[in-house]
Amino acid sequence: MKCHEIKELLPAYSNSDVSPEKAMEIGEHLKVCEDCLQEYNLIVKSWESLDVWPDIEPEEGYVSRFWTRLSAEQTWRERVMSGMKNLLAKRALVPAYAGTLVAVLVAFLYFQVPLSKNRPPEMIIEEDVDFVESLELTEQMDILQEMDWLEDLDVIEKLDAV
Repeated sequence: MKCHEIKELLPAYSNSDVSPEKAMEIGEHLKVCEDCLQEYNLIVKSWESLDVWPDIEPEEGYVSRFWTRLSAEQTWRERVMSGMKNLLAKRALVPAYAGTLVAVLVAFLYFQVPLSKNRPPEMIIEEDVDFVESLELTEQMDILQEMDWLEDLDVIEKLDAV
C-alpha cells in the first residue's frame, strides 16, 4: 500500500479496527516508513491525552431540562409571525400601513411594463410596427449625430495643424 492509503487507515489501526491482514500490512509499512510512523505516534498520543481528561457528567435533570427548553422555544418562522401580529395589532399604525401599501401599489403600476409588449409575435399590431420603426429611426439618428461629432473633430485637428 502507498503512504496516503496507510495514513487513512492509521486511526482505525490505532483502535484495532482493521482486519488482521491489513494490520499486518500496516505494521510492516510502519517499520520502514518514518513519516507514517510519526503520524501513527501522533494519533496514539492524541488518544492517550484524551484518556487523561476526566469524564464530565451533567448535573441531574440536565438532559430533561434541555429538551423541555428546546421544545418550548419558538422557531424562527413563529417568532417572525408573532412579531408581525404585534405590529399589525397596533391601531395607531394602520394609516401608516395603508399609506405604505398605496405607495407600493402606485410604484408597481408606474414601473409595470405595458401589456402590449407581452403579446406573442403573431398578435403584433400596427402600433407595434410604428414603435419599432421609430426606434430604428432613433438609433440611426444617434449614428448620424456621432458622425457629425467626428466631422467636428476633423475640423479641430485641421485647425491645430495650422
